[in-house]
Parts: sequence; structure tokens; C-alpha cells
Amino acid sequence: MAPQPVPIGHYQNYRNSSNWVSMNLFSVNSNLVALEERQDPLRKELERHGIECAMLPMRHAITLGGCFHCVTLDLVREDDFNLPWFTNDIHEEKFNATVDTSTYDVGVAMCFEDLPEIFHKVKDQFDFLDKTVIAINKLETGKILPFHTDKFTSYKQRNSISDNQPIERVIVFLHNQKAGHQLWIKDEVCIGDAGSYFGWEQNTVHMAANLGSEHRYIMQVTGIKKNIVKEPQLPSEGECSLNSYGDVVQYQKGYWVRP
Repeated sequence: MAPQPVPIGHYQNYRNSSNWVSMNLFSVNSNLVALEERQDPLRKELERHGIECAMLPMRHAITLGGCFHCVTLDLVREDDFNLPWFTNDIHEEKFNATVDTSTYDVGVAMCFEDLPEIFHKVKDQFDFLDKTVIAINKLETGKILPFHTDKFTSYKQRNSISDNQPIERVIVFLHNQKAGHQLWIKDEVCIGDAGSYFGWEQNTVHMAANLGSEHRYIMQVTGIKKNIVKEPQLPSEGECSLNSYGDVVQYQKGYWVRP
């Protein structure tokens, strides 16, 4: 929950918004926001999550009915995440293509190191995976990863994974669905907004493409599927059901009996 805003004030009787307009901050990048200079409680909360705040004056935000986000023109960003990207042009080392890759503009930029803490918190939500590693992928406009299966060569070597261990990969969308951004798993297209995720097991054919006008960003989680043994759930006392003959039975003191 956001902290209470510090009153900003307004010009004469021209009040076109509440003090909560101070939350109308502007994201410079994933680690930096422009924030109204008096909002110290909100600054402390954002910094607690690893976000740096540029404290700037906005004299008539309430009178104008908007703060930094509303008064900023649309931007064309070169890189929304400002990460140290790594590219590998030797794609045969990374995946087994099922088509001739020479007919495509194949390529993806990745980042494995110095990722913000928020990505590690997202990774922890996939508790059905063990030995998890994460990466952020940037698929630039016009780039494509044609239908292929993953080799997981580096993952296996770094984590001492044998060939018979069940590797799974999960893709988390980091922004809402945009025109031209595609992810296919077998013959199913994956569509969703920020936070949606899709996964597949090793040797599953999939592809990704960016036919749009903006870069495509996703979070990639790779891990070993855990052998989760669920404890059997006993019926509650007095619960009713049907037996194989269609008779009504009731659970009493550990047994199904006819009421």
C-alpha cells in the first residue's frame, strides 16, 4: 500500500485533483523515477524496492490535474531496462533449429548478471522448479528465433545437470501484449499481458518473433522440475459422495458408510 501523500497545494480555488496526484510519477527507466520533491514517504518506499528517485519540483500539479507522467510527451526508448546485454551470433550452440536459419534475421540479446532484485522475487514464485536460473531477453524489431528446441548446454554444465533430468523453461511477459510480438509453443500462440507466463519441457518445439515496432522483453526462468509428492487429502467428517454403485455414502470416523 502506498504511503499517504504530502499535500502539494494548489493555485487559488483551482483544484482539479487530490493530493494523490503525487503518485503520477514518471519512469525514466526500470531503476529511476521522477518524483515530486515533497513526497518523501513515497521516496522511501520506492527506494526500499531498489528504485532511485529524482526529486523534482512540480508547483501546480493539483491545479493542472497531473504530475510528471501526465506532462511528459511520449518517448521512444532505446532500451527500457538499461541492462548489460550479451549477444551470441552462434545460435547453433544454443538451440536445434528445425528450419534453415539462414533465411531469417536470427538474434536475441540476453542479460544474466546484476539483475534487479524484483526479478529474483518473481523467480521464487515458481517453486515447482529447482536449481533455477533467470535471464532477461530482448528481441529487437525484426529479429526472430525460428522454430527450435533448446539445448540447455550452459545450464547443464554450470549446474551439473544430467541428460535424464527433466528441464523446464518458463517465459514471463514483462509488458502488455504489443502488435507483432509473437511466442509460439508447438502450434499454439501465446497471448497475454505483463505477468502472464508460459512454459514447456525440454525438447518442445517453440519460436519467438518481433514483427512490431518496439523491442520485446521477457523474463526467462530455467530449472529442474521437482518431484512433488502431495499428501493425500482425506475427506472431512460427514462429507457425502457416491460409491461405485451409485449409492450415497458418508465419511464417518475414517470410513465411507451408508447413512
